[in-house]
Order: sequence, then C-alpha cells, then structure tokens
Amino acid sequence: MVDLLRDFIRSERTGNWKLHLATVQKKIPYFIAAGHNNYAKSSQIYLKRMQQLEHSHPDVYKHFMSGHHVVRRSDRFWAGLSCDLTIEQTLMRAAKSRGGFTRGGGCSEVQRMVWIQSMPACTEVNIAMQKITHLHYETSEQHKDCSESMQARNEKDTKVIFEFLEDRDPFSLDDVKLRSIHTGEEAPGNVNVDDASKIGSSVLSKMIGQDVSTYSFENANKAVTMGSSSAILIDGKVTHIDPQLLFQRLMLMARNFNDEKLKDVFKYELSQSPSSLFDDAGLMREAKTNEFVKQCIAGDALMYNARVLADLESNSQHVLCGNLFLNRVVWKKNQTFRDICLMYVDYAKQFSNPVIVFDCVPDRTTMDEYHFRRSKGIRGVNIKFSGHTVFNSKKEHFMANKSNRDCFMTMLSKVLIENGCTVMRAERDQNMTIARTATEMALTSPIVVTANDMEIIIMLCYRFQIDGYDIIYSNEECSKKPPVRYSIRSIREKHDQQAISSIYFLHAIGGCKTTSHLHSIGKAQPLKKFEKSTDFRSIAGTFLSQSSTMTEVVDAGFRAITILYDGNVGESLNELRFKQFSKKVSTKKSAVLVNSLPPTSGAAKYHALRVYFQIQEWLGSQSLDPAKFGWKVTSKDCSRLTPITSDMEPAPPELLSKIRCQCKGDCSTLKCGCKKNQVKCSSACAVCCGTDCLNIDSLDETEDETSAHSD
Repeated sequence: MVDLLRDFIRSERTGNWKLHLATVQKKIPYFIAAGHNNYAKSSQIYLKRMQQLEHSHPDVYKHFMSGHHVVRRSDRFWAGLSCDLTIEQTLMRAAKSRGGFTRGGGCSEVQRMVWIQSMPACTEVNIAMQKITHLHYETSEQHKDCSESMQARNEKDTKVIFEFLEDRDPFSLDDVKLRSIHTGEEAPGNVNVDDASKIGSSVLSKMIGQDVSTYSFENANKAVTMGSSSAILIDGKVTHIDPQLLFQRLMLMARNFNDEKLKDVFKYELSQSPSSLFDDAGLMREAKTNEFVKQCIAGDALMYNARVLADLESNSQHVLCGNLFLNRVVWKKNQTFRDICLMYVDYAKQFSNPVIVFDCVPDRTTMDEYHFRRSKGIRGVNIKFSGHTVFNSKKEHFMANKSNRDCFMTMLSKVLIENGCTVMRAERDQNMTIARTATEMALTSPIVVTANDMEIIIMLCYRFQIDGYDIIYSNEECSKKPPVRYSIRSIREKHDQQAISSIYFLHAIGGCKTTSHLHSIGKAQPLKKFEKSTDFRSIAGTFLSQSSTMTEVVDAGFRAITILYDGNVGESLNELRFKQFSKKVSTKKSAVLVNSLPPTSGAAKYHALRVYFQIQEWLGSQSLDPAKFGWKVTSKDCSRLTPITSDMEPAPPELLSKIRCQCKGDCSTLKCGCKKNQVKCSSACAVCCGTDCLNIDSLDETEDETSAHSD
C-alpha cells in the first residue's frame, strides 16, 4: 500500500499519465475494502473513460501523455499538482479565506456560479494591471522544501518518527501478531484489514458484468479494522457507530414512547459499552488516586520538623519500592550489566538498612489492563544477556520487555544481597507487599517507605498498628522536586476508626488500578458519602466480609452506586438513569452525554464483583476465581484478563432496527426508515452509508451552520 501511494504521488508530481491510470486501478480494491463506495464507483467509471481517451479524444490524450493532466506553476520536473489540489489552493482559498465572498456567510448556487465564471475575466484584469505597473509574479528557482529551515524541520520530524518506531517496532520477528503501533493493543481474531487488497478484489470480481452506477455494496464485505471495539450488532451484522451519535439517535427514535416504556429503554446501555465505566478505547476509566490521597486522606498530616525528621530517618529502616528504585539510576551505553547493578548498589547505600521490594507480575492477573495502559504500546525486544554483556540500547526499550525485566531484577537482586541489602519479590501486588512489610517491621523500629504510588498510603493506613512505631511515607513522584513526607500515625489520628476500616472499600468503589472510575463522580465522593450516610456505611461491611455471597455483593453494589449518584433509598439504577436523564434534558443547555448517566444494572453488577474481588485480595484472600468476579480471559494466547463490560444489549431490538435504513433508493421518501423517524442517514445505514442519498446534510446547510457558529 505504501508503494502504491508513492507511485500515485510520483505520477502526479511528474505528470506520468500511464502511471496515473495504473495506480488508480490498483486503488479501487482498497476503496471497496474501506467502505468508500462512491470513490470505488467513480474510479471505475473514470478509469473506463480514460482508457478509451486515445480513440475518443486523441488530441486530449496526446496532451495528457505529454504530462498535461496535472497543473504546473513552473517547468521543474517534480512540480506537477493535481487539479483538485490546485482548486483547493486557489479557487477555494480565495472563496473561503479572509476577504473571500463566502467568508462570514453562505452563498446561493447562482452567486457561486457567477463568481466562478467571472474568475477568467478577473485573471485577465490582474495580468493587465501587472503590465501597467511593471510588476510581475515569479517563483524562486529553489523549491521551498530545499530551504535550510525546511530541511532542519524535516530532519527533526524524521528523528521523531524513528524514535517512535524504535519504541514500538512494527517489524519485530518476535511478535508477528497484528496490533496497533500506537497503543500496542493486539487485534481481535476477526480483524482482517491487512488483507484489504484481497477483500476488495473479491468484491470487484463479483461486479463483473453489472452496472457500476446501480451496484450496491454490502457492509459485511468491508475490511474489519481495530475500530470493531466501537461496533454493535444490528440485524445480525456488525455496525460501527460513534457512541454519542448512537445515544442521540436512540433517544430520537424513542421520543414517542410513553414514560413507562421509555423507562424500560434506560435499562439498556444505549451505547456499545458502558461509557460511565469505560472510555472510548474500551479501557476502564482511570481514577486520580494520588490526588485523592493528597487532598482527602493525607491532607496536612506532614512531618514539618526537619530536625526531628532527619533524626528519625537516620535511625529508621527503609522500605523502597522496586519500580521507583529501578527508575532512579541512569543507564549509560557501553556499560556492562554488572556495572549497572553496582550503580544500583551505590544508590541503595544512601538508605539505612534498605529493604527493596520488586514486583513479580505473573501471567494473567487482574493488573493486566493497568500494565497494558501504562506500557503505551511500547514492546521491547527480548535480549539474552549476562553480567559481562555490554548494554547498547535504551533503558525504556529494554525494560519494556517482561522477560528482560524479570531477568535483570533477578541479576540485580543477587548483587544487592551480596552487598548487604535485603531484597523481596512481591508474589502478586507490589504495593500490598510493601505495606505488609513496612507494618511488620514497624513493630520493632521506625520505618520510612520511599515510593511514588500513593495508593500505598491507603494500605499503610489500614494495616498500621497504633502500638508500633510511626511509618513515614516519602512521596517521590518527581525526581526534580524534594520529596513530600507523610506521617501514617497522623493520618490515622485524623480519621475515625470506622473510615480507616472501610478504606479499601472507599478506594475500590471509586476506582483503583483494577476497578473503573465512575464518570462524573469524584474520587472523594465515596468518603463524603461514608461520613454522611449510615446506609453507605453498612454497604461497606458487605464488601469487607469474606462470607458475602455474590448476590449480596451485587445488591450492595447497586445500592452504593445509587447513593453515589444521589439516588433515593430503594431506587433502582435503571430508574435513576431515566430520572437523571429527564432532569439533565430539562436543565442543561447543551446535549446530554451518555457517559454522564449512572451505569445500568448490567454494567454495575460486574463493577461490584470486581470491587469485591480486589478488596478480598487486599485482605489476603487468594481463593477467589477472577473469572467469576467480572473478568474474562482474552487474547489469542489466553494470556490476558480483561473486564466484562455488561450483560445487556446496547438497546432494545426494536430501536436498533430503526437507527439505520436499508432502502436501495435515494432515501427521499418516507419509505426510508431514517427519514420517517426524522433523522438524517448516517454511516450505520446499510446501503447509502450516510453519503450516497438525499437524506443527508447538504453543502449549503453545512456552510450555513458553520458560518452561524463562526458568527
């Protein structure tokens, strides 16, 4: 495909007519596979006429063969411009730029026609004025892309591209799976966009002998891309549609329902996934845990006395987060891995009696999605190394590979132990291991925990023992700023015992690493509700109890989310969704977003189960099966756990069948389902796809709307 685009650009820039026709013919299968039906039809009609040009219009054909099918402003070899590009650069720019006749308002078809036909006359006047004033327009012999500033900019941009691809090598032989270069997400098994040429060619073969202008393409024959995450099933076919557009169209279709029937509609997601719990990429919404701990949990519980603090730290044992520890040493090229390990030993000597806790993430855990989000698509190459191997890569690339990271931590642990350091490997949750180790050690001496994840403060508060020594949490989020230190004893004294006992529930229900953040609900909201609502306090007990049944957990989760969204006691989530939607419609001036509504009972059920599973893991239980508590195994090699979004359909079947039409005409009559329901056709429509019919926004309407917004 890249070679095809290069050939097409070459044909336009050099005026190569034969190459132009050849590339147009090769692009048709891709148009079909991508669903650009009008391009596919027009290209075939255009190609057939141009191939007959030698016999139908030999003079025109002769000019085109001489390179005159493109527009030239100079006689340089690489200076050809496509006609549509020239129109955009001259005619459209003159019309729409400042001072143009459409700037700030629309125009009628007559005005547009008069203006276009007057352009040749205006050009003659312009040329005459240049002759009278002895002024003329000419371009420099040097192409603008050859200037020093442009070359420097191109070189800078090229380096950025190379660095990006170096982090996310798309040509790695170790991983031949189809995946997104940007996010690193593996493509589902039904994605076949890499076979776009074959898919388009097979459809093209079916068109032989048929009228191109009346041929109807089927959406089922389009290539499946990774955008399938934002697809729904309508009439047994996968349909891609924007979630907010889907919500608005469903509401339009249901506007004639009575209140009782409309309430039933809101028990469905009205979107392809629960957008109050999941973002547009299908990942769980991420909560701002650090800000929550700083503002609501820790607050002003700081060790302000520098002398006391210095004396306490010198007589304390230090527990170090392994992730922070690994990031604190700068790796240099041409060093052996043994030398790098010794640099870590020198860094560890800054702390008295350090205990370093490294993570050891096993395959297929509930942290998979969190690690996937943090990786940002970077996948390092697997490297075999020993202590004498010279390091010649980038630290980020090397550590992005799980095998490299595990092997290096094993090597580093041995070197640290040889030099008197204590090293631990977390079995499951690194933060939990750090908190457990620190609280156990605090029974015999003061402890300083150095880390950059303030979730550890939550765990320290829960496990802290009053009759032991104090624990200081040293927060080192930024290496350029001095660390902020918190006293765990002061935090415990600030909050009542019941809130501390329920802190795992308050943290998980509002969103943590393995549970979703509730959209439009602040991370501090659970704590505020806990302080005011006795019902919310009783709910926490259900999640903290190891003997709670799944039915009890789900019911408690419904009640908790209802309270967080300011619902009434005994009110169902589906009723609350309808009530809040009605309230927002009557009070808001802008459109109601689907993610601003509470989750449905089908989505809240799995959220509650994930919350319970995570709390029980923090409490030390390892007997629960994540597959029974809101998680499922995905990926082709079954190596990753992903959250179950919901067990509800996107919308009632009678509404889904109405959000798109299947008419084969021009959608101009009431036989068109979209027109009958007073909505415009969209990309979800089976035949017209919202582009090839009369029930779409016209150019004049779009321009008028644009000008109205600009005014």
